[in-house]
Amino acid sequence: MKLMIPVLYVLLVFQLDAPLIGILVEVVVANESRQTLSYAIRELEKDVSEQAKKSGRENEETTFGIFVLHNKHKPKRGILPDDLINERYWAAEHIHDLWVSTSRVTYANLC
Repeated sequence: MKLMIPVLYVLLVFQLDAPLIGILVEVVVANESRQTLSYAIRELEKDVSEQAKKSGRENEETTFGIFVLHNKHKPKRGILPDDLINERYWAAEHIHDLWVSTSRVTYANLC
């Protein structure tokens, strides 16, 4: 399965070979309006459901979590489930609606 997520005008392609059934799937984004993120979560949920049906593992639960580097204070265009937002949504930084270049964000900057 390939999942394509545009983040800050960069197209990242993830190749997921392992089943996503019964695990915590952590989605990491640099800057989110929730439009692309909500689409990605819906598509991942569909893929997990299909994988579970094909493998007879419908009784196993997959949990999604979100980690956002820069959570901007602005209206969100996408909708995420309340339990995801309230229990498994983490932001490294809450900022005003400013342009943030993630090209300079490195692991060292985050520590």
